[in-house]
Amino acid sequence: MPEEAAWSPFSCLHSQEAEPLVAAGTILYDVLIWKVVGCGALGGEGARTPRHAESAVEPLLRLRGHRGSIFALDWWLGESVATLASVSDDRTMRCWTLPLKRLRGPSAAGDEGDLECAVIPCQSARLWDCKLLGASVAATAGEDCSARLWDARCGRQLAVLQGHQGRSLWCLARRGGLMATGGADGSIKLWDLAQWLPSSFHAAARLPEPDRHAPARDATASLTLPTSCPPWELAGGLASTGSRQEAKSTSSGAVRGLTYARDSMVLVHTDRGRLHLLGLPRSKAEPPRWATLYTSPHGRPLTCCSALCRRMAGDRAGGVDAIAVGDAAGAVAVLRLNIGEVETSEDRDPLGAPAGAIEWEAHPGRLLLDVFWCGSLGTGDVLTASVCGELRWWRLPEGQAIGGGRPLLVATATSPFSKRIRCIDADPSSRILVAGDQKGNVLVFKWPAEALSQGTASLDLAACCQGAHREEAVTRVVVRPAAAPGHESPLVVTMGRDGAVHQWQLRTDDGSGPGLRLERCWSRKVPGIKSPEGLCGGNLLGRSDGTRFYGFHAADFVVWSEADDAELMRIPCGGWRRPWAANADPSSARLELVSCKDDRLHVHWAEQSSPMVVAEPAASSAAGRALRPRFHGREVLCSAATPRALPDGSILAVTGSEDCSIFQIRLPGDRPRDGGGTDWDGLCKASEVCKCIGGTVPRSLVVLDGEPGAHPGSSKTSFVLVSANSKEALEAWSLDWSLDPSGGEPIAERRLLSAKEPPRGLRPSSTAGLHFDMELRHLCAVGFARGSLSAGDFRAFLVLALSDARIKLAVFRPGALAPWLMAGELQGHRSPVLSASVAATEGGQQIAFTGSSDGCIAGWELSEMADAAEELLEPPVPAPVYKPRLFLQAAHASGVNALSAASVGSGGTAFVLSGGDDQSLHASLISIARDAWRAVDMVSLQGAHHSAVRGVWTDGTLALSVGLDQRLRSWAVQITSDRDQVKIALQPMAVLTVDVLEPACLEVLPCGFRNIDKSFPTLETREENGQNRSSKICNEEPCTKRNIHAFIGGRGVQFVEVLHAAPSLTNSSV
Repeated sequence: MPEEAAWSPFSCLHSQEAEPLVAAGTILYDVLIWKVVGCGALGGEGARTPRHAESAVEPLLRLRGHRGSIFALDWWLGESVATLASVSDDRTMRCWTLPLKRLRGPSAAGDEGDLECAVIPCQSARLWDCKLLGASVAATAGEDCSARLWDARCGRQLAVLQGHQGRSLWCLARRGGLMATGGADGSIKLWDLAQWLPSSFHAAARLPEPDRHAPARDATASLTLPTSCPPWELAGGLASTGSRQEAKSTSSGAVRGLTYARDSMVLVHTDRGRLHLLGLPRSKAEPPRWATLYTSPHGRPLTCCSALCRRMAGDRAGGVDAIAVGDAAGAVAVLRLNIGEVETSEDRDPLGAPAGAIEWEAHPGRLLLDVFWCGSLGTGDVLTASVCGELRWWRLPEGQAIGGGRPLLVATATSPFSKRIRCIDADPSSRILVAGDQKGNVLVFKWPAEALSQGTASLDLAACCQGAHREEAVTRVVVRPAAAPGHESPLVVTMGRDGAVHQWQLRTDDGSGPGLRLERCWSRKVPGIKSPEGLCGGNLLGRSDGTRFYGFHAADFVVWSEADDAELMRIPCGGWRRPWAANADPSSARLELVSCKDDRLHVHWAEQSSPMVVAEPAASSAAGRALRPRFHGREVLCSAATPRALPDGSILAVTGSEDCSIFQIRLPGDRPRDGGGTDWDGLCKASEVCKCIGGTVPRSLVVLDGEPGAHPGSSKTSFVLVSANSKEALEAWSLDWSLDPSGGEPIAERRLLSAKEPPRGLRPSSTAGLHFDMELRHLCAVGFARGSLSAGDFRAFLVLALSDARIKLAVFRPGALAPWLMAGELQGHRSPVLSASVAATEGGQQIAFTGSSDGCIAGWELSEMADAAEELLEPPVPAPVYKPRLFLQAAHASGVNALSAASVGSGGTAFVLSGGDDQSLHASLISIARDAWRAVDMVSLQGAHHSAVRGVWTDGTLALSVGLDQRLRSWAVQITSDRDQVKIALQPMAVLTVDVLEPACLEVLPCGFRNIDKSFPTLETREENGQNRSSKICNEEPCTKRNIHAFIGGRGVQFVEVLHAAPSLTNSSV
């Protein structure tokens, strides 16, 4: 082979009739093909092993055309031709058609010549892998985290498979009718190709023929995930045109809106005052069914419509639909009909008109904009909204036939923002009404007991959140009653066109105000959905349950599954500005979408018994449809360990990544299962805590004990997670873990306690005139806590280091009107602080050490600062300035990347270990006294690592360090005393090469395993003679065997067990 042909991807074409072909891609943009001469047919009688030849072998063909390095190749063997697919750094895939006669002929060598080649451009991202699913069907994996299916003949995109997050989607694999995808987020997903490829390509992809007589899949095993089918165009009468049905518009007028009534039933209201009921077809051969339910007496356009299906006692069909429509003049009409009874009748027309209707003028002067039903209020109450933000509550006459009587206006509510109300929901048990308006505001109204039965009442505004959705329209409001498990007050879920989904808890306001306040306890943005419109099938947000979100991304309708962490459907329909109606409920027999375009209704349906993403055969339904769950898609920047174990003995670590996400990783504890042994099936179970506010990146994490006085055997554990992000943003979350009464996995709950947005906002309107401090970010954060969450007196005291060399003292008080309070500044460093550590002495004194980019280390006394901050109610002006108690000049020749401090002995002494960019470790023994701090002894270990040190940890007897050289090293801390002199030393004990690339952080977990899996990396701290090395504190002490577990984060994460002998610290002092 020529020297210049450096290559990395290979692909081999095997055949039973001929010698194999090998293709390789080069960094010089060429694809080379060889024929393995002398092997014969693979597995045949004439096959023999060729002798090794050192001479270069010229390629059979050299294919040119790419303008970038070749990343992946794949073969497909046909009857007379072979197809070779290649993807390159030039963002294209090329499919080469190679005649087999030429490849296997004696004179096949040469260039591509007149070979047929199809070029498929993908301008959105680079392509990393390709797979030929057939001679005319190909799949690619790209940098945009999507897998795409292509028509290899003309380059037409057939489908987009979305479900991965992070940096890239790396690889593809195909077997039978399934395709697997793996990405940088660590997840592996299986996709049913038959559900994504159009039926016309099934034969080309050699997909197995479905068994038409086979029973449907079990809903518990497959969770019925939907797929799209070819759309139908329906309006009035039908005219068949092959696989698509079309019709011209009827005389009913243009469609003004669509409303989903119940299974396969859609309401269509027009600008000519007509309300139609459309029965969607149940198969391709069945025509649609139409019925006119209502016609406006004056022919005025119907501008709004709402429907509610209720189950009533005595209704043999099980359902009564209440329908309300409003016209352009402010009049409202309400009608009821039993669609279930009509559907089951076979002796008359499938659809019929309602028995009666009631009409009244709700908002005179053309002020009516919307009409609402609330499922919790029943079919006896309907609400209307005006253009100025006014809500009117109407009580309808009793009885199913409501042709007579007039509704009673029982209550009114007015928005203080005078903006159009877009959505509402109510909870009668708490007597609250929640509304979302056109400008992203969330309003909570409360009505007193018996008020609605005493004439027209005015609902008071109990709480509001202005700009909850960034001045974008609120699209959906859902109120969960206070009886939800684990919650003492109602939960409110809102979603808006800013792409965010928020969960709020309604709490009693302790101060003077409307009496209630909305406290955001969970927030996220649904991947792939820019405008979420609804959710269904789940319980509470923040859990990976059966919740489905649906909404729009540009002109596409998208359904996203939380359980599968994947996109289930994407249908081009024109976007949310056009009339549409959808049913995405997992309990329904099929998923349905109806949209309007060009005066035609486009109906898309999918049988939910055919999953788009399939589960691992051995997996349970609760395991989801990913063979491997998702983790961070980019580098881990910071980590933190919980102060103690969870109620079941398991361990929890929290990580923050460049992809703006925070994950918690749970490892099983020491408790054996009933059958004996340890359960390792759940090793390293990761779940996402949140996406950081406004796309900020977490730079440092602090985990504090929310219940420090809790009994060790308590069934519930609470932690407070504080994330210091870029742009000076701060977030605090409550992580609650409790034992499952049924003996299953521990139950995790997480809620947002508070979020502090950047001082200049998340999205500045213009960068003109802004200085460099716009990009200020937190570099590190440490802290300690006082009080408990259950008692309501929890306070967190945080030391926050900023990129402009400032250090702030912050106090976090959850539940306060101003939860974040900047209580002072720590001045001493002239350069930005890169690392910090907090330790507590035996006397309860809180101390901190910080290391800066110029190699200096400072010591601080935090207890006195916290005592002064306890009495503050608002930020002091000017802020108090605190000076360091100790300052070590030039402890390192460059930046201090990592720092760890531990209290040793009982005489107020701290051991401080630091690692820097200069590849060295620095150890200090600090005497802590109220009048003055002093360094008792210091030692520097030059060349401790072969690259920069990125993480250190110590407990005063053992030290661990990790560097960019991917080495985890353990050191024995020796502290000896000779009369009045105390000396410290670091003795190397063991070294382990870790798998994590570019390590960025090191943590030690609070407890360890007794029964370790052999696949778990182990670092034994032994000398060459096999004797355990023990640490010394002044004198020899009896050794006690113990294990600790280190956590390393970077480009991935890894847990390492460290086995060593530690001395008993009883009665030891310096």
